[in-house]
Amino acid sequence: MNTCETGHRNCSSSPAEEPLLPARVIDADPEHGDNIRILLQEDAGQQARYLALSHRWVSGPMPPWVTRRDNLQQRKLGISLNALPATVVDAIRVARSLGIKFVWIDSLCILQDSSEDWDIESSRMASIYANAYITLFADCGRDDDHGFLCHRNPYPSTHITFTAPDGGPVDIYLRKSSEDGTYKATQFASSQSDLETSHLSDRGWIFQERVLSRRILHFTQSKLYWECNEGTFGEDGYTVLKKGLRECGQHDLRFCKLSYGSIHSSVALPPGDFAQQWVRLVQAYSTLNLTKADDKLPAMAGLAAALHSRASADEGGRYFAGVWEKGLAQHLAWSITNTKPEAVHRVYQFYEYSDGSSGGRLEKDSTFVHPGQLSPRPPLYRAPSFSWAAVDGEISFHKLTKPCITFQGVKMDTPASNPYGKPNSIQMTVSSPLRQAWCCGPFEKDFHGAMAPRRAGYTPLYYYDTGLPFGYLLYDSSDDADARDVFCLKIGEPSYSGNIFLVLVRHGAAEAPVSWFRRIGLGYTRDKCSDFFEDAEAKTVTLV
Repeated sequence: MNTCETGHRNCSSSPAEEPLLPARVIDADPEHGDNIRILLQEDAGQQARYLALSHRWVSGPMPPWVTRRDNLQQRKLGISLNALPATVVDAIRVARSLGIKFVWIDSLCILQDSSEDWDIESSRMASIYANAYITLFADCGRDDDHGFLCHRNPYPSTHITFTAPDGGPVDIYLRKSSEDGTYKATQFASSQSDLETSHLSDRGWIFQERVLSRRILHFTQSKLYWECNEGTFGEDGYTVLKKGLRECGQHDLRFCKLSYGSIHSSVALPPGDFAQQWVRLVQAYSTLNLTKADDKLPAMAGLAAALHSRASADEGGRYFAGVWEKGLAQHLAWSITNTKPEAVHRVYQFYEYSDGSSGGRLEKDSTFVHPGQLSPRPPLYRAPSFSWAAVDGEISFHKLTKPCITFQGVKMDTPASNPYGKPNSIQMTVSSPLRQAWCCGPFEKDFHGAMAPRRAGYTPLYYYDTGLPFGYLLYDSSDDADARDVFCLKIGEPSYSGNIFLVLVRHGAAEAPVSWFRRIGLGYTRDKCSDFFEDAEAKTVTLV
């Protein structure tokens, strides 16, 4: 911790830079009792170091020990540690051992029965975790009842240094194997298991807590890990990842802080980096789980706020439920990705080469997802249809080299307390080439064409007038496989020939204008039909 504070340029801070405490914090000063009581105080602008906790809640009904409107006043007077679960008590013990007086824990510092208080405090997540002096990650705690200061039986490890042929030192970290008792270089594999398959690793809320925190102390089943803006390090000295260093076979962990280090930089994001950074965040986040489906956007609100604050004047713009005004076309070019390799089918791809020749070959199409693999849309509204947050499933973005959609305006009804959270309604008006098309639904059986075999579930799109195929549809959910009369709104062109477009249907509400549409999927034109939008007139439509 001292090394990070004094020697890491991207992590250090001076006493004069102590942050404002959050609206509510736990006063964990040992003077309040013999380790049996803590005080909860509503802060009035005090600046001080505090510790945050990232943990996994107990599943099921809301536990009785959380802070609610009816017990807030009593908790300002004191809380008995005996009334709190093991994970919370462990966090208080660690804070006191580190000499940190104040602690922030969501279950105690947010009124859990007040949606208004939750909206306000969840909108502050970016600053709460970013300003915490250190965040404790209860990786080995199955839930709050089990704690994270558990008994460990770590196998002995040793560190060997030898001289490489070029004269430089080479460090090897060996750990005694549980299988045969020999020492093996298994550090990186064990660190991936410890950090990426822990009890926290698949939780949606944890993602922003990890990316935004300045420093993290991971309590895993086998050992402690330190993670900060300089890298990730094991308690035995092993370097899992380090800024500016890549060892043989080493790669960024998908959810680690270092993978998103530009969010913490003191300068604006480089031009063009904003849209791509958001794409990477959403793709990683979409693989995680949420207990409450309505948390889809609130659990990303802190990251959205943090990234927005880092955007240059020409990037970012307004935020529409997971989609940004600047870079709009790229953020609309998403689809549910293929999570089952056995469902991959092959398509015939046509190429034009640099020497002027052309040709094609049969390639795997990893974008194909059988409608049976998709989830239905959530029963309650949580985002407009054009947003990835409107559906469940792992998201993939398709790179555009020539975006073409034009933003015209938006009408939003979002909570004033948290503009990055769940909206009440959004209608976005755009203009781009629009053509009507016909869809007959997905193939019911495999189609064994000589040049382009297709698996059952593949969904062709047909010209509305001639009935000839021109492209295919990637559904967003399992609810729309019966759509027949569709509209194609071009959003751009990929690096290869063709077009990428939104597949829309008219909005079904009786009072909706004819220019209102909702998205049901993403579409591609076939290689030899890249002129599909050539004569299409640009139309102004509203997406809901």
